[in-house]
Amino acid sequence: MSKLTFLKIFSITMLLLNIVLIGMMLRSEKGNFRQKNKGPRDEIIKKLHLDNEQVVAYDKLIVDHRTKIEDAQQQIKKLKNRLYEQLKNDSMIDRNADSMISEINQVQKNIEYIHLHHFQDIGRLCKPSQKEYFGGLTAEIARLFSPHRPPNKQ
Repeated sequence: MSKLTFLKIFSITMLLLNIVLIGMMLRSEKGNFRQKNKGPRDEIIKKLHLDNEQVVAYDKLIVDHRTKIEDAQQQIKKLKNRLYEQLKNDSMIDRNADSMISEINQVQKNIEYIHLHHFQDIGRLCKPSQKEYFGGLTAEIARLFSPHRPPNKQ
């Protein structure tokens, strides 16, 4: 068998395998192979049993929250750039570092308040019958929003 024939057979085999795998992924889990871990938004909607109207309001809260967090993160980035710029001039570091680090800490503190107010707003979205679910969710908030979330134990 020549190299060209072998490469043709190999390419066709790989193409067929890819088609089969894609087909299997699309059929599994109702066409969404990422359904197991869609993120905190979908998990919160499910845990709180939000209706369609609440989901629309929740999505608006998410957009507002993300905007505020991104703005604060940009502030931190600028402050850190200013702080590390001082490395060029050793004599300035000691005089300015504490105040600049305090500014960074203040913005980080504001980020935590933004998160807290976001969850208060989510709680306000809940109907009286959903308040119990929200109470259960508060114990999981740190896990839901940690950078490396451990698997959900259900």
